[in-house]
Amino acid sequence: MTERKIASVLIVIRIKNSFWIIIGLLSVFIIVTLPLSLRNSLKSDSVSVAQPFLTLTTVTIEKIAKHTKAVFSYFSLLKENEKLKIQISELEEKIVSLEEASRENQRLRELLLFKKDSDWTLLPARVIGRDSSLWFNSILINKGKKHGIREGMPVISRGGLTGRVISAGTLASQVRLITDINSRVSVIIQDNREEGVAMGQGTNLVNIKYLSMTSGLRVDDLVITSGLDQLYPKGLVVGKIFSIRPEPDGVTRTALVRPSVDIFRLEEVLCLDIENGL
Repeated sequence: MTERKIASVLIVIRIKNSFWIIIGLLSVFIIVTLPLSLRNSLKSDSVSVAQPFLTLTTVTIEKIAKHTKAVFSYFSLLKENEKLKIQISELEEKIVSLEEASRENQRLRELLLFKKDSDWTLLPARVIGRDSSLWFNSILINKGKKHGIREGMPVISRGGLTGRVISAGTLASQVRLITDINSRVSVIIQDNREEGVAMGQGTNLVNIKYLSMTSGLRVDDLVITSGLDQLYPKGLVVGKIFSIRPEPDGVTRTALVRPSVDIFRLEEVLCLDIENGL
């Protein structure tokens, strides 16, 4: 029942009860204005007649008071319920914020551990934008020339190579990911030492073409940077071989590599300042 309906019912009850109260009061007034002799003769009868009315009036007033108290109690409970809902919503938001802060701190701690073990100067940055258009994959980070970022800097994240800075602004920079179709990375298969070039496909995979048919290439082989392109230092993890397929020439094979970094879920990265490293 809505507040408006409750108020309407209460008004109707009050009108009905007021009618009987008025009738009773008029009866008492008439009796009081009668001559004394007639009043005395009617005293016992009037009391008998008025008794049910007085009883009804008393009961009616008690019911009105009871219903009024119930209505006000209902409205009070509604207000309290709204306050509790607001408090619960605020607490849920705080819990989500605390959980997100905890996860971010964990990611940053892992990056800091990598930085501590690294021989290069590493500049941390946060991802603030993304270009997810077909074939082209890049991100925008919140650090630029003012913070020491330069074009050509390799960028890594938890797990391995992410990409390279292709445009450095004053306060922000653009990073081309290794999955972009314009990305090329000189790599080497860690186990059999075969070299190749990892090329982006605009998807979440990269491929290495022109691999020898006779090499002992296997799925899950680790792929790392070779350093021969002089763009990336040697030894950065690129990913693992996902599948191998022969080329139509019958002489070479192509390996699909799944990057060790989830490029679609990047939040924090590290830019490698190789020139000011060791």
